[in-house]
Amino acid sequence: MVMYHLSDALRKAYECSRNRNCIEREAEGSQIEAIRLFKKVAKGYLGLGAVQGPPGTGKTSVFDLGTREILDEVLSYKGKILYLYIAPTNHLVVEAFTRFVANLFYKGYDVNVILDLIRVYGSKIEPCKKEFRDVSINNKILPCNEIKKLMKSIDPRNVRFVFATEYQRITPKLVEKPDEIRFIVDEASKTPFFRVFLPIARSIIRNPEETYPKSMIVLGDPQQAISIAAEFKTFRIPLLMNYIKSVLERHNLEEYYKFLDTTFRLPGPTETPISRGFYEGKLKAKEHFKVRYNKLLAGGLEDVLDKSKTKMGKILDLSKSTVKRVTETIDEALINGIPLIVFETRKFPPGDTYDRSRAYLGYLTGLYLSIISIILHGGNPAFGISLTAPYSDLAYSTGYYLKKKLIETGISTDHLRYATVQSIIGGEDDVIVTMLGKEWLAGDDFSYYSFATTRPETMYFSEHQVLNVQLSRHRLLMIIIGNIDRLKHSAHYAKNKGKHISQYRIAGESIEKTIEGIELLKDGGSVIIRELFKIV
Repeated sequence: MVMYHLSDALRKAYECSRNRNCIEREAEGSQIEAIRLFKKVAKGYLGLGAVQGPPGTGKTSVFDLGTREILDEVLSYKGKILYLYIAPTNHLVVEAFTRFVANLFYKGYDVNVILDLIRVYGSKIEPCKKEFRDVSINNKILPCNEIKKLMKSIDPRNVRFVFATEYQRITPKLVEKPDEIRFIVDEASKTPFFRVFLPIARSIIRNPEETYPKSMIVLGDPQQAISIAAEFKTFRIPLLMNYIKSVLERHNLEEYYKFLDTTFRLPGPTETPISRGFYEGKLKAKEHFKVRYNKLLAGGLEDVLDKSKTKMGKILDLSKSTVKRVTETIDEALINGIPLIVFETRKFPPGDTYDRSRAYLGYLTGLYLSIISIILHGGNPAFGISLTAPYSDLAYSTGYYLKKKLIETGISTDHLRYATVQSIIGGEDDVIVTMLGKEWLAGDDFSYYSFATTRPETMYFSEHQVLNVQLSRHRLLMIIIGNIDRLKHSAHYAKNKGKHISQYRIAGESIEKTIEGIELLKDGGSVIIRELFKIV
């Protein structure tokens, strides 16, 4: 079980505050308006606002830069005003806490003052590691007992900020009731547990002067909502981001809903598929792939590939058709500066969540890219690699055997990660090797009766946002393994045959446009599609 330690977060925050590149970021493009909205709501000038941030557009930066600009004003309030930052995971809570504290250190606040100002709560958050009871901050030893203050009760006369997951109950920790509560709700689109904020949003917009809490700013992206409980779909309970957008529109307050339109993670033009499929073509990339590619792979690439092939040949038989096709395709993509590869396989087999051919291709691809990464920098990894899939047995078994093989051959595995698509939300890597799930519909009966039954649907047509997350974690290269042709065909069928059932129609439209975006990149020479039906 992963545990988060506030001692580590404090040390990281202090180190960040000393690093100009870490702390002195500037807002860009659509972030500027989003931060302006954030500050107005956080100060209580506006009651309700929302910022939608597609993958890599900087929702976290909106929080980071927005809070930095209001820190002095907020901390100088005389009244009992409490800011509650609520997120769905312990990871997000600790990350937000770390950024916030880095800003405090940067502005010159003493660590003992910080311990009085903030509280942090999470099911996997502890004050410090058992084996390391103290932490050094600015050449001062901070005992673990002092760090424990961060998880004690909340006295709103002193405490200004609380960071917590939505599973924590804040009220019992309050010494007394604050005069005002102001909510900052992060990744609001991901989880149905945020339904508690629906009536709060409605109350704020109807009675802004009388509402308690005072204000709420919401950060998220409904197009990455992949943890939606079945009852939310059955009873049509809206996700918080969608609900706030509709409420603001009904009251002619659309300007209080901001869309971040530039991704700093995805290299252009690989944002095209999800931009077409999920964001009506509004999402664009800040930096083109070739800019990053030239920085990483400048000079000597053919020699690196020759050495990588030699190393690969000592591990596997390069004359085998699958191995040969995979390595040659990767070589072709790297030599020609192509950021996307699709290995087309047979459709995902029914009755299981494991596909041997996809696992094998993921293994081969990850192995060869790992060798290239190591040789490119003379023994140290030049880039990170993550293996992902919608199903845990496919993702973890592939990753496990790849890691085992790398260890056997004496290659470091520090660059390698593997995870399900669902668990990698908020994460990213240089290279993503992702295996598609079942591309077909569970059935072709789109009657109301079939939808109302408990018959399970395949993942992409139950939660089409999975595909968005799956194709949006890379900073450099992406390799897709699966049957995109079958997925497009199924999406087209769902869109047309399921026109009276919104779940199928919306999923079908988004998925079909996403695959069309990949095909568009093929016409522009930015993707290689290799059909491996006959050799895998």
